[in-house]
Amino acid sequence: MTPQQLHAALDERRRTLGLPWWRVAIQLQISGVFLNRMRHGHLSKPLRARVEAWLGEAS
Repeated sequence: MTPQQLHAALDERRRTLGLPWWRVAIQLQISGVFLNRMRHGHLSKPLRARVEAWLGEAS
């Protein structure tokens, strides 16, 4: 999954749960800047692991 696809999955789950982006950032324990960077194609391995884990927990 590309960073943009992962961001889209994150956005879909966020909308399903009715969460604002700032709440997602808090749950992922990251700054909102990292979410914006992911949307533009930049994603570190540790952040990818956190996002994938959060998506798995939220399902």
